[in-house]
Amino acid sequence: MLNSKISSTFNDKKKKLFGAMLEIIMEEGQRTSASNFRFGTNTFSSVWEKMVDKAFGNITGAAKKDMFPRATWNLEFETDIKKDPLEPDSLMDYADKIYVLDSKYYTYGHTNSKQTLPATADINKQITYAEVLDNKHDKDVNSIFNAFIMPFDMEGNRFGLTAPIGRIGEAVGEWRLNTKNYEKIQGIVIDTRYLMYNYWRKSAADKEALANCIESGFTTP
Repeated sequence: MLNSKISSTFNDKKKKLFGAMLEIIMEEGQRTSASNFRFGTNTFSSVWEKMVDKAFGNITGAAKKDMFPRATWNLEFETDIKKDPLEPDSLMDYADKIYVLDSKYYTYGHTNSKQTLPATADINKQITYAEVLDNKHDKDVNSIFNAFIMPFDMEGNRFGLTAPIGRIGEAVGEWRLNTKNYEKIQGIVIDTRYLMYNYWRKSAADKEALANCIESGFTTP
């Protein structure tokens, strides 16, 4: 009926109206159950970063920017130029301690490939972030910690972890003395489903669990 009205009318406005009505009817006829819909992204690494920051990153705005490592070119023949700062993913302030968090959506938590662990460049940047806090902001060196945050599946995981947040080791730079806490970057895994379902809560209990997990690397025999 709508098709015949569209073909028989010469009123452009009516044609558009009937056409829109037909599209709605056709769409409704093809609509499946809402449970069959799926949403996805080709860049889940950015989603992972945002969720970690939402859940744990409670140092934000100007306070966070003040902790960025910055650099300047002092030029001989032109005016000096400041280069863009390095920006840590997340900074968590908990129990008078600062935790520098780098979110890495890497596959180590799901595979046996050690090649998927954060690289030397990542380790170097993490140390640099923490050094700004150590030097520029006069933080107690024992109150600054570093961690990589990676995903894993707690159900049947190969580490034998029984909690949604766990520690899998630490990274150190061979060019460092590694006498400071932040020079030993803790490898932390978080269950992907758990984070997706709970990141928006900004839970104090989750912050405590993450802090304890990071610091467990300094109490383990």
